[in-house]
Amino acid sequence: MSRRIQWILILLGMGLWLLTASCNGENGDTDGGECANPCETYADCGDTEDCVECCCRRAIPSRCSHDSTCQPGGLCVDGRCVGLCINDTDCCTDVSLCIHGFCEPYPTGVWEALSAPPPDEGRTEKQPLQVGIGDVPLDFPIGVSMAGYGARPGPHNPYRKTLGGSERVWDKPRVKAYVLDNGLKRVVIVRTATGWSTDYMVSHVAWRLYQETGHNYINRIVTSANHTHSYPGRFSFWIPDRSMGVLGHGDYSQEIQHRHTKAIADAILAAIDDLQPARIGYTYVAEMDPERKVHRYRRGEYQTEMDDSLVTVRIDDDQGNPRALLFNFGLHGTHTNDTAVSGDAPGAVEIIAEQNLQHLTGLPVKATFLSGNSGDISPAGDGSGLDDWRKIQEVGHQAWPILRAQFDALEGRTTSDVDLDIASIRAPVNREALGYGPGEFIDEDGNEYLFGAFQCVPTGDEDPDTVWEDGALGCIFSTEMLSGGVPVPGFCKFRMNALKINDLGFITVPGEPMSNYGRGLAQALLDEGFAVGHVLGYSQDHHLYIMHADNWLQGDYEPSMGIWGWAEGDYFFGKGVEMIQRLVAEGGFEEDNGMLPSWYEWIDDTVPPTPTDPAEAGTMLIDAPAEVERVSMVTLRWTGGHPGVDLPRMGLERDDSGTWTPVTNAAGTPYSCDLHSSMIWYLGDYEADHTWELSWEEKIDFPAGTYRIRVDGNFHDGGGTQEYTATSSTFEFKPSTRLVVTGIEFNGDQVSGVVFYPNGPTTDDGVSEFDELEPLGYLHHTGVVPPFMPYPVPTDGSVVVDVSIEPPSGPPALEMTGVPVDTSGQFDYAYVRSRDAEGVESFDQRTLPSSHFSATPGDVSAPGTYSVTVTATDGHGNTGGATVQIEVN
Repeated sequence: MSRRIQWILILLGMGLWLLTASCNGENGDTDGGECANPCETYADCGDTEDCVECCCRRAIPSRCSHDSTCQPGGLCVDGRCVGLCINDTDCCTDVSLCIHGFCEPYPTGVWEALSAPPPDEGRTEKQPLQVGIGDVPLDFPIGVSMAGYGARPGPHNPYRKTLGGSERVWDKPRVKAYVLDNGLKRVVIVRTATGWSTDYMVSHVAWRLYQETGHNYINRIVTSANHTHSYPGRFSFWIPDRSMGVLGHGDYSQEIQHRHTKAIADAILAAIDDLQPARIGYTYVAEMDPERKVHRYRRGEYQTEMDDSLVTVRIDDDQGNPRALLFNFGLHGTHTNDTAVSGDAPGAVEIIAEQNLQHLTGLPVKATFLSGNSGDISPAGDGSGLDDWRKIQEVGHQAWPILRAQFDALEGRTTSDVDLDIASIRAPVNREALGYGPGEFIDEDGNEYLFGAFQCVPTGDEDPDTVWEDGALGCIFSTEMLSGGVPVPGFCKFRMNALKINDLGFITVPGEPMSNYGRGLAQALLDEGFAVGHVLGYSQDHHLYIMHADNWLQGDYEPSMGIWGWAEGDYFFGKGVEMIQRLVAEGGFEEDNGMLPSWYEWIDDTVPPTPTDPAEAGTMLIDAPAEVERVSMVTLRWTGGHPGVDLPRMGLERDDSGTWTPVTNAAGTPYSCDLHSSMIWYLGDYEADHTWELSWEEKIDFPAGTYRIRVDGNFHDGGGTQEYTATSSTFEFKPSTRLVVTGIEFNGDQVSGVVFYPNGPTTDDGVSEFDELEPLGYLHHTGVVPPFMPYPVPTDGSVVVDVSIEPPSGPPALEMTGVPVDTSGQFDYAYVRSRDAEGVESFDQRTLPSSHFSATPGDVSAPGTYSVTVTATDGHGNTGGATVQIEVN
C-alpha cells in the first residue's frame, strides 16, 4: 500500500472519529464523560440524529424516505432513521414506557396511583380472616366481536372490526371478585368475564380502585379468565391503525376496555364493602373426571397425561355457613362458534353449580370457575347427539356431582386462621431475555424474528423424533408484518404471581398453560413445602399457548398460536420457579425488572348511541300468549334502546293473590337472564330501529302459576340515558299435556307401553311446513337423547299411568289406576322428519332409551278389537295419553 493511501485512510478514520465523538457527546464531555447532548426521544435531537443510549447521535443513514431503509429494528420518521425500543428499560428515564417502539413518559396521575402504597402497607398484626365477595354484570354492547376464534362469523355493525359481530346474549357474563384479608395482607382474586387477562386490564383496574380507595392494588390483584371463546373481545393486542383480528380477538377498542375494567373494579369495590369474618378451606383431587364426561385431552401431537386435577376452595362465614365455592381445573370454552355471547362450558359449570348450591343450602352461595391448565383440554359433555347449546350445559351437569362431593367434604373443615401472602414479578420478553443468540429463531432466509412471529410450526405429528427445526419454522407472519414494523407492547413484557393460602399455593400463567407445563409448576410449589400446588391460567397477561420447548417444536395448532417461539414457555417457567422459591424464603415481594405496569394513551372511540322515541321505549311488539305449557317457548319483541346504552335484563314475576312478586329461588336470588333459559337478540339496525327480542322456555318441573315477564333496559332520548320497562301480558304457565305415551301393547293378559317426556321446541309445530326436524330452543332438558327427541321419564314410580281397556262388547271396561312406570329399556321411536307445503310428511325412526310400564288386568277371554287408553301423569302434574285399537285373538 502506498504511503499516500495510508494517509488518506488515517485522515478518513480521524474524521469519522471526530464525527462520532461530537455526536455521542465525547467531544463535549465534562466531569467524567457526560453526554453533551442528552435526550429522551429522537424528537430531542437534530433532524439528522437519533436518540441512542440517551444521547443524540447521527442517524445511520442520516436521511431516509421509507421504513425499509432503516430496518431491521428501526423506522423512517420525519426523514431520518430512528431505532425502536422494545422494553421499558430501553427508555432514558425510570418512569417511561416503551409503547409501539417509542418511549413515552408515564402519565403523572396514573403513576402516582400505581406507585402508591398497597392497602396492607405497614400492617404488623395477623387477624382472623375476612372475605368480601363482589358479583356484578359485565356491561358490553351487543354487536361487539368476541374473542377466541381467528375467523369469527357475524354481522357488520359499529362494535365490530375485522371479526364478525355478536347478535345476541345467552347466559349473561358476570365478574366475580373475592377480597381476602388476614390483617397482614390483602389479596384480590377476580374471575374476569373475558377470554383472557392483560396487564393493561389489571393496571387500569388498579388505577380505578385508587380513585375510589386511595390505595394501590396493582400487585394485590390476581385475575383468572374463564376462557370461553364467546365473551366480548377487543380489549387486547393494541397497535394503532393496525388490524390484529388474526389473533382471534377483534381489533382493540378503548370503549370495550373501559367497560371491562369498570365492571372488574366495581366487583372489587363491592367485595371490599362486603368484607366480613370468614373461614376458608380447600380440597385437592388428583383425578376428577376419569370417565371424561367433563373434559378431555385434545393435543394428540404431544403425548402426555391430561391434567385432570381439581382444587376446590370453600368460603364460609364465621359460623360455618357457606358463602362461596371456587373450583380450579382445566377446561376450554369451545363448544360454540355462534354469534351469541356466552360463558360456554366453563360458564355452565359455574352457573349450574351456583344454582344447585343455592337450592341445596337455601343461601346465596356464589360459585366461581378459575381456569387451570386448559391449553390442551377440550370440553366433553357430548351426550347422545346433543347440539352445542345442550353440550355446554351437559358439561355443567356432569361437573356438579364432582363439585358437590368436594363442597360436602369441606363441611366443618374451614378455618379463619389463614397465612396469606403474594409475590409479583414483571420481566421483559425479547430475544436476549429468551436466550436466542445471533442466527437463532430465524426465517428461511436467515432473518431474525426481532419482535416474534405468529403461526409458526403449523403442522405436527405424534412422532417425537420428527420436530421442527430453526430456519424452517414456516411462520406465516412476523410480528413486524402484523404490527407495521413495531414491537407489540403486550408481547414484550409479562407478569406472574404466586399466591399462598395456608399450605395451598397458586401460581399464575400469562396465557394458556399445557398439562405437563402446569404440572411442573405445581410440582415446584410442592418442592418448596406447599401441601397442594395448582395453576391459575389466563392470568394477568396473555401470551397465548404456553408450553415447554419440546412440545412447541412438535408443532400443530397450539404452538402455532404463540409469538416468541420455543424458548418462551421455558423462560416463563424458570421465572415462575424462582418466584416460588423467593416467596417461601423471603415472604411476599414485588419485582418489576424495570418493566412498568402497562398503560396506553386514552383514545375515545365510543360509539355514539342513536335515540329512541320516548313514547316508543318499552312498547311490546310481540306479546306472550294467554297460556304457556311447560317445555314450550315464549317469544317477546319490544322497542328498546341503542346497544351502546341498552343491555336488557329479563325478570319473571308471579301473581301471588293479586300482588306481582319477583320470582326467586330457594336462596332468594331473583330469576334472571343470567341463566340458560332465555336468549336475548338485538334485531335493530343501530340507527333508527332498536328492536329487541327474547325467547324463554322452562323445564318440566317449573312451578305452574300466573306469570308475566318483565324486561328492564335503557334508551337514549337524544339528551341522555333514560330507563324503560317492557312487561308482557299475563299468562298461565301450565303443566305439559304432551307426555308421549306410545308402544302400547295388549295380548289379553298383559298391557304394556312406553312413556316419554316431550321434546323441547322444534321446527315441527304439528301443522306447518319444515325441511328438517331441528331444535329451536336452548335449554337443556336431558343429556341422553338429541334435543328434538322425547326423553325417558323417571322409573322410580313418580310417574304413573291409568289404563282403561274397553272390550268390543259385553262386560264394562277394565280400569287400572296408578300403574307405575318402573322399567328402563329401549324403544324404536318413529317421528316426522319433514313436512312439505301440501302437508305430506316423511318419517324416520330412532332407537331411544325409554321408560316402560306393564300391568295384568286379568283374563280377557273374548277375542275382538279392544280400545286401550293410557293416560300418564308425573309428580308435577304433567300429563299425556294415547288410545289405540288392538286386536286380541
